[in-house]
Amino acid sequence: MISINLIPIEAIKEHKEDLYLLYKKRKYTISQNQRISFEDHCKFVDNHPYRHWFLVKIKDDLAGAVYIHKDNSIGLNFLNLEESIVGETLKIIFSKFDPLPPKASVRSTNFFINVSHDDKELQKILLQLGMTCFQSSFR
Repeated sequence: MISINLIPIEAIKEHKEDLYLLYKKRKYTISQNQRISFEDHCKFVDNHPYRHWFLVKIKDDLAGAVYIHKDNSIGLNFLNLEESIVGETLKIIFSKFDPLPPKASVRSTNFFINVSHDDKELQKILLQLGMTCFQSSFR
């Protein structure tokens, strides 16, 4: 078993740099088409909108980041997609946090993970972990 550590994001230089590295290396995006500057990224980290946000580390090595949003969505961003890392990270999240109570037309009952349509590798891993696809979104 992999020893995953979730480090709460703080508005410190090291975390901002780690998160920006992950951002720059991201292959797929959902909410953003244009790249932002490190300065704008730092402002985002200082004022992040997430319920919880963590760096994912294996020992002291950066593996990725994960957030839980107030709508019960979970965002995943890993340097290397491996089923064991994704699975262990989600296992920790599911064991430590509960979804917020549902609100009609605002928040569903369960946690859910948004994945880019093009990110077939992450989709495959989530299916292998026993998750089901319940929605496709269009813009």
